[in-house]
Amino acid sequence: MYCRKTLKRIKRTQDKERILLYWDVANKIWEYLEMSEKNGFFLNNYYKHFIRDLKISKETTKRLLRLRKTVKERTNLDVTKSWAYYTRRYYRLRAMKGE
Repeated sequence: MYCRKTLKRIKRTQDKERILLYWDVANKIWEYLEMSEKNGFFLNNYYKHFIRDLKISKETTKRLLRLRKTVKERTNLDVTKSWAYYTRRYYRLRAMKGE
């Protein structure tokens, strides 16, 4: 429920706050996957579940998880940078640097 509400809120939010909300959603998904794994529960094709439950595309799900994987702390986000920057350009730049 938190993720769905936050994804709806993103549409009504100013640009500089959006990346923070996207990271919050990504972090919730990340935490859910980690908790599930610790408890021995593994989702087969978890993208399918997120697509259905959150009403987002597989690509958006991948981008959310990529954001969370590359930016581990919310405080490391630069609110002047966009969602596209963090999920496309930033990821490629980090990969090129070997991080």
